[in-house]
Amino acid sequence: MNAPADFPIKALPAGYYTDPAVHVRAIERIFRRSWQYVCHASQLPENGDYLAFDLLGDDLFVIRGRDGALRCFFNVCQHRANPLVEGTGRIRVLVCPYHAWSYELDGHLRAAPGSKDTPGFDRARICLTEVRLEVVLGFVFVNLDPEAAAMAETYPGVAEAVLAHCPDIGSRAFAHEHSAQEFCNWLVAVENY
Repeated sequence: MNAPADFPIKALPAGYYTDPAVHVRAIERIFRRSWQYVCHASQLPENGDYLAFDLLGDDLFVIRGRDGALRCFFNVCQHRANPLVEGTGRIRVLVCPYHAWSYELDGHLRAAPGSKDTPGFDRARICLTEVRLEVVLGFVFVNLDPEAAAMAETYPGVAEAVLAHCPDIGSRAFAHEHSAQEFCNWLVAVENY
């Protein structure tokens, strides 16, 4: 079907698809400020279950706390910036493999060897850096922008529309994941799909 003559079709200039600087700006201005899907909540059913992942060059992890809540943190010890976890698993306490600083599942510092001998060391003021997380119909999303609008405000009516098509989605669980490399600029994939 052809577009009407009074509605000319215009494409973006080629640089939007090929210029590395445009891609870097898109990462900073779009992806680092928008909600990104991470996993399904059913993948982390028990307290202490975690999933580490890379998001736009940042090392993060999602973990289920003792209170049952899911939280996301930068995967970096506050002492010497060592990663705390890798892959997936279940733990009772987050312990840094470098100098054994330990954190509760809610991100608060539990213990730091030698800290009692350090003047002014205030354990209560040290915690992991949390990343915004929302669970929508069992799907876990994170946003690197602490000022971003909530999912419901960003995508109004989406949860209701999904529920209208799949009213039992809350009872569904993760079964399989498929990924494919597109070998194209993200704009091409979005325009085609």
